[in-house]
Amino acid sequence: MCHICDKVFTQVSNKRTHERNIHGVHLPSRPIQYKDDGRSTLVKCKECNEAYPTLNNYRHHLLVKHDIETHKTYHEFTSEKEFLAWKGSVEMDVGINYTTHAGSWKSSEGKKQIFYCRRSGEKSSTKTQDTSEKKCTDKSQGTCKLGLYCTSSMEVVKADGWIRVTFYTDHHDHELGFPNLVHMVLPKSEKDRIAGMIMQGIEHHKILERVWETSGRNRTSILEKDIENIIAAYGLSVNQSRHSDDSTSVRLIAQDMKDAGELLYFKDQGQLDPQNTEIPSEEFVLAFMKEEQQLMFSEQLKNTDKLQVCMDSTHCISQYTGFQLTTLMTITDLHQGFPVAFLISSTVNTEIVKVFLDKIKDRMGVVQAQVFMSDDDPLFRNAWYATMGRKNICKHIHAVGNFLKNKSHPSKPKSPTEEIEMKQDIVCKEDSTRSQVEEQITEVKMKLPSLLSECDEMKDLDSVKALNNHLSKAYCIVHAGRTYPVQSNNLPVDTSTVLNPSNKNVVKQDRLHSTKKRKQKDEARSLKKPNVRARQEIVESLAKSQSDISFPILSTGAICDEHNYC
Repeated sequence: MCHICDKVFTQVSNKRTHERNIHGVHLPSRPIQYKDDGRSTLVKCKECNEAYPTLNNYRHHLLVKHDIETHKTYHEFTSEKEFLAWKGSVEMDVGINYTTHAGSWKSSEGKKQIFYCRRSGEKSSTKTQDTSEKKCTDKSQGTCKLGLYCTSSMEVVKADGWIRVTFYTDHHDHELGFPNLVHMVLPKSEKDRIAGMIMQGIEHHKILERVWETSGRNRTSILEKDIENIIAAYGLSVNQSRHSDDSTSVRLIAQDMKDAGELLYFKDQGQLDPQNTEIPSEEFVLAFMKEEQQLMFSEQLKNTDKLQVCMDSTHCISQYTGFQLTTLMTITDLHQGFPVAFLISSTVNTEIVKVFLDKIKDRMGVVQAQVFMSDDDPLFRNAWYATMGRKNICKHIHAVGNFLKNKSHPSKPKSPTEEIEMKQDIVCKEDSTRSQVEEQITEVKMKLPSLLSECDEMKDLDSVKALNNHLSKAYCIVHAGRTYPVQSNNLPVDTSTVLNPSNKNVVKQDRLHSTKKRKQKDEARSLKKPNVRARQEIVESLAKSQSDISFPILSTGAICDEHNYC
C-alpha cells in the first residue's frame, strides 16, 4: 500500500513505480543493507549521499540531479580471445583494471556479466582464528578501493556466438594518472607476451620499448618491477638465451630483425651469396638499421646541405674475437653523433662495405653528404665513392680531431718580434695562380742579382738615389732576419745601408730638391753619361714589372709587396 494515497498493490515493484511516477518519490525506498564485513550493498552518491541498488540508477541520478553525463561506446567481438585482447589494451592505455564482483547470469539479451572499475567499492576486512576482527595490513601505496563506486564499467553480453560490450568510459570520483598506476595489475595476455619475449632472450629495455609502442608510456615507472615479477612467477632464467648454440641464436636474432624490417643484409659463415659473389663463403656479415635509426636518418636526409657522415670500425670489444663492428654515424643538429646503421663482419674490406652501403642506398636512397669522415684507411672512402658518388667532401677524422683539439686550446698572443718572424714565412699569393708565382720567382731571381751587382758599381749619386727611392716606395726588403721598412714621406735612403745590413753606420737621409727646376737639371746631367743611362734603364724595367710581381721568400731573405705583406 502506498503510504501517500493508501493505494494497494499486489507487488512491491508496482508500488515503487507508482510512487516514482505519481508522487515523484525516488529510490531508495528501502533501508541500506550491509554485508557481514560492514560493506554497503548499495551505490552511494558522493555529491548528495543518496544510495541506489544498481550502477545504472546511480548514473541516471548523476545525469538528472547533478548534470554529470557518463559517455558510452559499443563494441562487438567474435571470440573470447578477441574480447580479452581488447580489454587488456584498454586497461594498459587507461591504467585501470576492470574486474568482476560476481559471475555471469542469464538475461533476456543473453548471458550477461559486468566488469567494474577496480577502484570501485570498499576495502574488505579479514578475521583471525580467534574470530576477533582485524584489518588487513595496509600496503605502502595504500588501498586501491575508493570507498565509493566509479561510473566506468563494461557490460558484456554473450549471445549467438557474438560478444557485445557496452563500455562506460568516464571515471567519476577519481582521476586518471600516476596515483592509479601503482594499483594496476598487468593483464594476463600482456604477462604472457612479456614472458615470451623474456624466453627469447630479448633485453629488458627492448621489452619496455615494445610495450610502450603498443600500450603507451603510462606504466614507465613500474614496468621494470613487473618484468622481475613475471620472471619469478613463470620460473624463468634471467640469463636465458635464444639457443645454446651461438650461431643458431644469431640466426634467430637475424630472423627477428627481418620480421621487424630492421635487417639490411645477413650472410652466415659457410654460405655463399649468389647476388654478392665477391664476398667469400667463409665471411660473416650482419648489417641492420633499427626503426628509430631509420626515422632519425630520414629526418636528416631532408636537409642534405648540412649532412655530415662518419664511418669507422672497432674490434676486440667483446668476448667474440675476430669480429669487427662498423658504425655509420651522422651529426645531429645538436652537434652530437648518432649511429644510423651497424655492420658486424669477420673482415672489413671494400667489397663488404660496398654491400653494406648498397643496402642503405636501396632503403634510404642516395645519401648526398656534404662531409664524409673516416680514418686513415681509404677503404671506407673508396666504398662510399663507389656507392654514393664523389659529390661529398671527404676529410680524415684524425685531421679533424687535431683541428678541434688545437681550436680548443688557443695559443697565447705573440710578441711583435714573433709576429715579424712569422710574417717572413708567409708568401703573398694575391690575384695570381701557382704557375704565375713560379714564373715570377724565376724572373726575380734572374733580375735581382744583376741589379744588385750593378748598384754596387754605381758611382753617380743621383742614379743611386733614384734606385733607392723606387725600392723604398715599392718594397720592404728583409734580409738575414731583419726588416727594413719603407721610409716615411718617401724620403730616399742610402742604398749601402739597405743592401748591406751589416753596416752599422747609418748615413743621414738626403732631402729631395726643393724646386722642379733643380730636378730637371739633375736629370739632364745624368742622361749625358752612358753608364748612368744604362743603370737607369734597369731601374725603369724593374719599375715596369713591379705592378704584376709578388716577391716570395728567397734564399737570402724575403721581399714583401707594397702592402708590407710578406
